[in-house]
Amino acid sequence: MSNLSGNRPNTGSPHIVVIGAGVGGLTTAARLAKAGLNVTVLEAHIYPGGCA
Repeated sequence: MSNLSGNRPNTGSPHIVVIGAGVGGLTTAARLAKAGLNVTVLEAHIYPGGCA
């Protein structure tokens, strides 16, 4: 079975990417970060907030 991450061993907690800096994305990212996960938020616009 192939390893999707190449030949790199598991180095601990996964890195999570949250797409969208709206209320839901930022809340999710904050909760994941508080749980100790590595989180990156991607947003298409220059400012956060989404359509809300």
